[in-house]
Amino acid sequence: MGTNPARETGSLRLVLRPPAGELEVTEFALENDWLRLQEGWVDPQGKLEYRITWECDPEIRFHYTEDALAGCRYVQFSAPSEPAFAAQLETARSGLPWWVLSELTEAVDVAEEDEQRGRALVRMAVGSPADNDDVFERISDGLQSESKVVREFSILASFYSMYPSLRPLLRSVAEGDPSPDVRHHARTFLSALDNLGVSDPQ
Repeated sequence: MGTNPARETGSLRLVLRPPAGELEVTEFALENDWLRLQEGWVDPQGKLEYRITWECDPEIRFHYTEDALAGCRYVQFSAPSEPAFAAQLETARSGLPWWVLSELTEAVDVAEEDEQRGRALVRMAVGSPADNDDVFERISDGLQSESKVVREFSILASFYSMYPSLRPLLRSVAEGDPSPDVRHHARTFLSALDNLGVSDPQ
């Protein structure tokens, strides 16, 4: 399932607007004279996340990820502390095409089909900042949707957002959803959040 370096370091994931991808990000990194360090599958067996990493300076890393599970591409920075990469993050915001949060939430609101809404929820979660009320509200509504498809995607969105405040709802789904598949997936992602150290809100 891979890890979430964005949440481990506090860096924001910038979800790229299609068709931007590896070519555009590579050109961006070259323009900034960043050193390409490594590339490959985060989990060679699962082959869900393909990542390329550049070194911006001895402490800062820049990551490009093609995430098949989330169905999108994004970039992010990692460093010992958030202030360390603040300047690079602003450079990426101005130099790459990415979805701002208001666009991500709007895509959820205007979706007409269940699968479209579900994918928008996941994409929003990937690009979400920590503990945002608008994001929480939309994922919460999705977990309680009458649509099994939307509930499934909302479970995945809960994982990507990594909001402790969503855990009680996710647990309710794991224990009481009418679909055995949905209950199973909720339990799986609750365990994944446990492994990442995301606990219930205090």
